[in-house]
Amino acid sequence: MSNAKLRIDGVAVAIDDQAVLLRGQSGSGRSDLALRLIDEGARLISDEQVELQRRDGRLFVSVPELMPAELKGVIEARGLGLVPVPHVADAKPLAWVIDMAAPAEIERLPGALTTEYLGIDVALLKLDPSAVSATAKLRLAVKCGPAHIMGRTRSEGLRHSPIPRPRCPTRLTVKLTAKRNRMSPRCVRCGGISCW
Repeated sequence: MSNAKLRIDGVAVAIDDQAVLLRGQSGSGRSDLALRLIDEGARLISDEQVELQRRDGRLFVSVPELMPAELKGVIEARGLGLVPVPHVADAKPLAWVIDMAAPAEIERLPGALTTEYLGIDVALLKLDPSAVSATAKLRLAVKCGPAHIMGRTRSEGLRHSPIPRPRCPTRLTVKLTAKRNRMSPRCVRCGGISCW
């Protein structure tokens, strides 16, 4: 099964050179979520159908070989039509599979979920595509990776690993200065509050 291929329904985008596969029924919000991600800098791999390929024990996502040229690099924007968007032509390694779900179907603290394609398990998340935070959650998942997001079950210890925050060497000085001046703390180095 070393170079096996599979064509499936879904929308795939590339975030930081990793593929994210968005699954759900037609009209579930896959393309809408993909459009918002593309607006934030992601690139389209394929809309409506994607091709998965197993290579060296990993899954890669690409545009199906037989897809007509006029459909490559375009996404369906409901109410607008087919729209050309920034896209990639080469296959990207699959990092996450995202299932479109209603808010009531999503657990607050889910266990480690996976789905399997071509004999390889892939990390799975359920997201409400209409949630304002959906793109932020998805980008965070890609940035941190499944091991840091999904965590372990309670019997094995912590369920979710904390996300490391960057520490600023000027943090203590800035904090003391802010307390003395009774103003909002702002980091001298980064100009914001990200290091707090």
